[in-house]
Amino acid sequence: MEVVLLRNGSLEATIAPAAAMLVTSLRHDDEELLGQRADAETFARTGKTTGSPLLYPWANRLSAVRFGVRGAAVDVSAARTDGFGSPMHGLPEARSGWVVESSSRERVVATLDWNVAAFPFPHTLRVEHRLTERGLETTTEVRGEAPVAFGWHPFLQLPGEPRADWRVSIGAATRLELDDRMLPTGARSARERGVERLGESAYDEALADVDGPFILEGARRRIQVDFPEGAPYAHFFAPAAEALVSFEPMAAPGDALVTGDDLQSAPWRMRFSITVT
Repeated sequence: MEVVLLRNGSLEATIAPAAAMLVTSLRHDDEELLGQRADAETFARTGKTTGSPLLYPWANRLSAVRFGVRGAAVDVSAARTDGFGSPMHGLPEARSGWVVESSSRERVVATLDWNVAAFPFPHTLRVEHRLTERGLETTTEVRGEAPVAFGWHPFLQLPGEPRADWRVSIGAATRLELDDRMLPTGARSARERGVERLGESAYDEALADVDGPFILEGARRRIQVDFPEGAPYAHFFAPAAEALVSFEPMAAPGDALVTGDDLQSAPWRMRFSITVT
């Protein structure tokens, strides 16, 4: 699969436009900052997440395979599923058909014309990755008329530092309660603030009221993720079995396509950035 290499100062980013503009690698001083869980071909073919992938047209899980959205019949039976059979992380049609509009040393832009019977809302999707001296900025635009519930899933790591010593700060005020299938129940509670040492703990939290940066830091490096536009929801994922964490920007809460809870509408623009110091 063809890739685009972006360079700026001590940073390098590798993008696979054909695989939904997947960021396969983000390197700082020749050290990899993104979790390498699969290659671009595997993500495009199976939906196995890696690097920093776009999850489209929804992020996280859904509680149904066939359902109605704004008068249209939606069928997501082609999606990857979790252990409970819940469709996860979007449709395979989002991982092909992309056309590169422009590419330079520090920027790449690609579009996807969406006309898929399984999610019958014709529209255009545009993604731009821009590498600055400080980090990677990603802008996603949905143009046309469509329900909006997508997100990104950047897997971050601190190479050369034990996971147990990593520290995180969460930039969201509210935790969404999840049931045994990891689907929102509708209940909410305040989330405590402050710096948390990962230790041996695992996290899989749905969040709302995003109002600040998400930070991963260690003794040698600090990675800050900001959601300045179009991502009022987030998910914090840190599995105990893998040395990585994910701060996921989301346009809507999990299962919003089915429940309609705070489901957004196009036109929609989401921006998030990964800053490295």
